[in-house]
Amino acid sequence: MVYVDFANLHEPQCKGVDIAGDPTSDYELWTPNDGRFGENRCFLGMHKTFTRRKQSAKCFNGEDHEGVSKIEPCTCTEMDFECDIGYFRESGSSGPCILQETRLTQE
Repeated sequence: MVYVDFANLHEPQCKGVDIAGDPTSDYELWTPNDGRFGENRCFLGMHKTFTRRKQSAKCFNGEDHEGVSKIEPCTCTEMDFECDIGYFRESGSSGPCILQETRLTQE
């Protein structure tokens, strides 16, 4: 019988999920953002923060690892809403929806 231990062939399991953001942790706090909302990072009335593995961390998440998230309510702004059919916003504006004038032609 031959026993082969492959445990040392892969990276160690990540540590510090409970202290994400700390320099000693393998995890960081991350909030999705595409830049449209500035530093507010409030989207559809929620500010979501996820815990994810740092890109530089040489470790793996265990099978039981679940992405921890924190959800806080925040105040919606005009940018959280889309205009209804027949309305538009001026380009680059976060102002109110404006009724689009349409002309019906009769032949």
